[in-house]
Amino acid sequence: YPSLRETYSDYFDIGVAVNPATVSGEYYPDLICRQFSSITNENNLKPDTIIDKNATLSDTENNGTRLVLDFSKVSSELDFAVANNLKVRGHTLIWHSQTPEWIFYENFDPEGELASRELMLTRMENYIHDVFTFADTNYPGLFYAWDIVNEAVDDSGGLRNSLWRQTIGDDYIEQAFA
Repeated sequence: YPSLRETYSDYFDIGVAVNPATVSGEYYPDLICRQFSSITNENNLKPDTIIDKNATLSDTENNGTRLVLDFSKVSSELDFAVANNLKVRGHTLIWHSQTPEWIFYENFDPEGELASRELMLTRMENYIHDVFTFADTNYPGLFYAWDIVNEAVDDSGGLRNSLWRQTIGDDYIEQAFA
């Protein structure tokens, strides 16, 4: 029988979520390469995985405007995609969950005041820029899509009252895309 990726290749990519175990085990790598044309990193591109707290707190050059990033946990997944000619959907940049709470505070201190709109807009812009720069520099052409904002709507249908919304305002989604 043809694979899913072959069956639907004229219409769309078929994707699967991966993690380091699924790209390095005995069975899953073959299954992934046979059936899928795209991968999405399950957790290792999410903010709490790539934002390095110690390095960010030690960074005295950027006045608290830049988050220091570490992509070492996702490299095996991205290298697997390159080696097997798979596309990657970047998941996710701005999210209410799996984002360190401390990044939303002045001086990165959760005991202090929430950061100002201006500071959070700068942090968000720098963060998204630095993620894209990493991707473009280290894996040019690998990413075909990005989840810029994830789960911004709550279960009642309104905007989720996330720390992104609390610090930036209701236009944080528009600002993330800008």
